[in-house]
Amino acid sequence: MREMVANILDYNPDVKAYNKEINRILNEVYLEFMTTQPWTFTQQTLDVYTIPDTTQTDLVITPKTTDGLNVNKITGVNLTTGIGQTFNSGQMSHEGSILKIENDTDGLNDGIYSLDKIDVTPGAESAFVSKISGNRPIVNWQGGAGARTVTGTAQQRYLVMPKDCCQILSVGIRNHEEAGAGSNALGHIYNLTRRRDEELDLRFDLTGTPTDWVAYDQAPNGYQDYTHFIPRAGKDFKVELSTVSPGWPQGTYEWKMAYVWHGIEGPLSDPFELTISESNKRPLFGTLDTTNLGIEGLKKRMYVRLKSINGVDSNLYEEEYYRDLGDLWFDNYSNVGSGQSAGFIIDDATTSVAWPQSDLAVDRIDILRTIPRLHHPTSSRWRIRLYPRPTVETPIRVRYVSLPAELIDDHDQPKCPIDCHRYIVYRALEEAMSKHDNDDKAIIYQRKADKELQKIEERHLTQRSALYIKGNMRQGPMRIRPYRKLNKVFGADGS
Repeated sequence: MREMVANILDYNPDVKAYNKEINRILNEVYLEFMTTQPWTFTQQTLDVYTIPDTTQTDLVITPKTTDGLNVNKITGVNLTTGIGQTFNSGQMSHEGSILKIENDTDGLNDGIYSLDKIDVTPGAESAFVSKISGNRPIVNWQGGAGARTVTGTAQQRYLVMPKDCCQILSVGIRNHEEAGAGSNALGHIYNLTRRRDEELDLRFDLTGTPTDWVAYDQAPNGYQDYTHFIPRAGKDFKVELSTVSPGWPQGTYEWKMAYVWHGIEGPLSDPFELTISESNKRPLFGTLDTTNLGIEGLKKRMYVRLKSINGVDSNLYEEEYYRDLGDLWFDNYSNVGSGQSAGFIIDDATTSVAWPQSDLAVDRIDILRTIPRLHHPTSSRWRIRLYPRPTVETPIRVRYVSLPAELIDDHDQPKCPIDCHRYIVYRALEEAMSKHDNDDKAIIYQRKADKELQKIEERHLTQRSALYIKGNMRQGPMRIRPYRKLNKVFGADGS
């Protein structure tokens, strides 16, 4: 599309700053175009699985001692059948779920908590929780001296939508066979606004087959949210070098970090640059001990950009986009933190960890290029609450408008049909002309873009919902067409 801009303007200087500016304008127009209408080519369908309720009757809490070591902590967590277990659908766990505590001796600690972290360290299996409501998340277990046995039920109250979900169109249970035995009945699940949800006073603890869903675009009910943690390069993290053989390819790298809270990564940091100028070197990541913030479970995820790397035949190789080290899938790490089964995600209390070269030896350009590309830097994540809440593993079929990845590399292609490219180019030219105070040209390209948009709407807008209503009996002199007419009434949801 940048070439189309150059051909129309008959102007194509080989200037990096100019190309970068055109790329920025094209991306702004492209992302706006892709997300403002429920185009057929932007809709995605995905099964998001619910997690079954898990109850454990032998959890142990200990009232605060003089050293305060038992604050927020629950011991005796069972990793096989209790609240610490993982499930088959995407290896999900109850981190981020609600933990309902009951049967405390005096009832002092009964209530609802947020399950922030599950520590799977052998011999020290435990969970860490925080208060959902109140001014402080810290939990100080109440009561006399000695441990207290309580019952805890982990409940998944909210479903997190995919990273690229920017508008939910439909929710239902469609894939019954994959859910297995005990799954809920098939059917459509209807949308309720948050206001209507409050008016009906729908209970959070009611379980059964879901009939309605409520959307949350922010953290619900006073939760600590992933957007609250914004890392800074050189302050929250740094990258140095350690010795290993073989080492990473020599060259200059840029690193970014995001905090991970309840399994969701938050905003990216500013970049941290590191140059490897010697052989047999690998990155060494220094991070903060986030447990010092008074919470547990705030982990760290790293991203890397190949800024200028020695490639094949001594040619420099560079990329404009970042790659996600947390999206790798390989064996357990012994030096990253407890319970790491996939992805390079640094544990909350870990302050220094080197790249696990023994698990994945990164020593060539082609290995670096196998690291998955970061397509969707997280700025917001949709959640939904189902009513009633299912207590079994159920595939919830979600249809949504997908946010496309930015066009960064020269070889990136728009995720839209080719007949839409001209509209994006015309709209970008309108913006460029307006920026340079050429209003006459801006109006010309605006009109061209509007004409192209009209064509695209006729071709690619999803057909609206339609209701057919039988009319009165119609009968002519010759008894021709003695049938009721079907009147078509369009819906207003655009889906």
